[in-house]
Amino acid sequence: MDALGTFPIDILINILVRLPAKPLLRFKTVSTAWYHLISNPNFAKQHLNRSLSTQSNLHFIFSKQILHMADFDSFDNAVELDYPFKNPEHGGVSIIGSCHGLLCLWCFGYQDFIVFLFNPTTRTNTMVPFLPIPPHAAHLKHEFFYGFGYDIVTDDYKFVKILKCYRENSESYSELSIYSLKMDSWSRVLDHVPIDFNCRHRDGVLVEENLHWVIDTEHMETPHPIVSFNLNTHTFGEVRVPEVDLDCYYCNMHVGVLDGCLSVIANYLDLSEIYVMKQYGVVESWALLYRIVSTDRVINYERTIAYINNRKELLVKYCHKLLASMNLETMEVERFSGNGRAPRRLDAHVCVENLLLLDCFNDIFETEEQIWGEDDQGPSPR
Repeated sequence: MDALGTFPIDILINILVRLPAKPLLRFKTVSTAWYHLISNPNFAKQHLNRSLSTQSNLHFIFSKQILHMADFDSFDNAVELDYPFKNPEHGGVSIIGSCHGLLCLWCFGYQDFIVFLFNPTTRTNTMVPFLPIPPHAAHLKHEFFYGFGYDIVTDDYKFVKILKCYRENSESYSELSIYSLKMDSWSRVLDHVPIDFNCRHRDGVLVEENLHWVIDTEHMETPHPIVSFNLNTHTFGEVRVPEVDLDCYYCNMHVGVLDGCLSVIANYLDLSEIYVMKQYGVVESWALLYRIVSTDRVINYERTIAYINNRKELLVKYCHKLLASMNLETMEVERFSGNGRAPRRLDAHVCVENLLLLDCFNDIFETEEQIWGEDDQGPSPR
């Protein structure tokens, strides 16, 4: 029977929205009515919002040239994913960023800067149009910085690309362009970026609709400042760092995210400290969570990944695509390999299951009659 059954529609939605995305995708074959219900973009947003608020339906995405998806916490049931440009001989793909379960991927081994968005849950993707280097900068030495995130005000996913050029006199300048998934087009937002990007990590960290980079320079009033870029207002700002020992002979800082909060790792010669900003933008809310004492050599911890094992351990990225597991009871740190289920070198991200279909993503923004309640305001910014 091509119907939603005898359940009131609001009760049925309240049941379905609690389920993981994968069975919901299968349920679309039950009937025409179920297909239209589960395919409705507002249902997809409601499902995503609930998963984000309850921190459920999570998976690990990890990459060693080829992307895999595995169970969260355990790295069990790892499956190899299919996606464009899946060619290890060319170097594979690199994860620029993730947001709401969508991955922004950069392809290695090609002359052009090829970027595409990929949803590992629905196995759909969309190409980001190629943006050539402007003629006035084509002959200059250059490098890129970038980031990916969601603008809740415009209900839009955006890819930010910063082009930094070096003139012959060693002076540099930067330009900033933004790709809008909603418009499927690029726009040059800033012809002159008011920040001298000198960062250890090119990819920005997304927290509260802002991308963040740590600027590694001694020529600013605040050493190692955290620079932010707002995806809605397209403006730069600065986030005050916690009160670390910046006068130490050796200190480097890295920015990340933990439990939806901005995090910072400060590395010294003999120890590392992990801080989180419990209330975004409030300097006084910086809190020291953990201190890792180095025993035999200097280890640069780079980014917090996630709590695992019922929050008894913390995964931390270090030394470029290596993972360490920190036992929060003993504070011992070991190299992490997921009980042998994960490769020794990997790039790990936490992704939430969702129902977004990237190959027809622009349809999400078309006005259509909803079959329940008030208009959904889009996913939460987390």
